[in-house]
Amino acid sequence: MAKPPPHAADPKAAEQKPGLVNTPETYLGSERGYSASPEELRDGVKVFSLPTTLERNRYALVGQWSVTPQYVESTEELGQVVLRYHAGEANIVLDRAGDQTVSAVVELDGKPVPASARGASITVRDAKTVVEVTGAELYRLIANGPAGDHTLTLTPTGPGWQGFAFTFGSS
Repeated sequence: MAKPPPHAADPKAAEQKPGLVNTPETYLGSERGYSASPEELRDGVKVFSLPTTLERNRYALVGQWSVTPQYVESTEELGQVVLRYHAGEANIVLDRAGDQTVSAVVELDGKPVPASARGASITVRDAKTVVEVTGAELYRLIANGPAGDHTLTLTPTGPGWQGFAFTFGSS
């Protein structure tokens, strides 16, 4: 029996301040996801590219990914998930394919995540901000970040990194 997918049930991430409309929960798998990449999001291994323009509340895959109904999995180094969102907090539900820790470099607006905006799941390694995936859970990437439109880029450092869904909240 296959293990159930992790989920993004996190009441704090869903809270919103009046007047601020956050990006809705965003799914990465083919069943409920909708990538802005020009290539169709279908099950199987495929190479994706970044669209010319990435609109708010949309994500794109770049590089080679294995797509399943519930998640996308990195198959190589340097693939990316690029997300354009509006919120003060950003989280992602992640898992790993095997027993080894997998990681991804995390950038906010093209730069390492500033110390003032780092969520609890962000560490610094070689002057880069990184999320280390040790199991199926919600990873906090951006906390107390400046509310507004941002681009979040996650670059897995190798195969086996599984992305399920993004959630957002207000600072």
